[in-house]
Amino acid sequence: MEPNTDNTSKKDKENIWKNIFIITLIVIGLALAFSNRYVPCKIVLSLMPEIELCKPDTYVVVSVRADMAWQNTGIFIQSGQTLNVVASGSVNTWDNKPESYSPGPDGHTQDTTCPSEGNIPDCLINGEWYGTLIGRVGENGTPFRIGAKNTLPMTESGYLYLAINDDEPYFSDNTGSYSVSISVK
Repeated sequence: MEPNTDNTSKKDKENIWKNIFIITLIVIGLALAFSNRYVPCKIVLSLMPEIELCKPDTYVVVSVRADMAWQNTGIFIQSGQTLNVVASGSVNTWDNKPESYSPGPDGHTQDTTCPSEGNIPDCLINGEWYGTLIGRVGENGTPFRIGAKNTLPMTESGYLYLAINDDEPYFSDNTGSYSVSISVK
């Protein structure tokens, strides 16, 4: 008995039309996005295509807790984009210490930089002030200083992670948080 070539070719034609339809939707979506000044933040081409769009003049506000190390913001950064950050709030990086240990996003400058003693473990960024708002792109990206307000060109792609600068094992005694406004262009 010979195989039924009519069913096979009919199935192939259906798959071709499905693929053409998906590609057409992607092209139309991108055309509409660019005409409205949106830019693709993330494009995933697979069986289920995904396009994440961001309007350049919009921003997202996230809370960065002081008692946790690296926190994923859910914002995907692409190399070549510019990160704009404005942060406010207060954290305490040393349990039961006075207000002088409750810095804003620029960190407390009246103390020594992190780490303050030779026997204390490394900080997320050595040589930077305790409590400074810091970031990295990707789970293993290179950490960078952000502070209270900064505009930074991005050289890596991945999700944006934020943290406060502190000795790695001592986040549990920290209190407070920063409110961080983020836009990506």
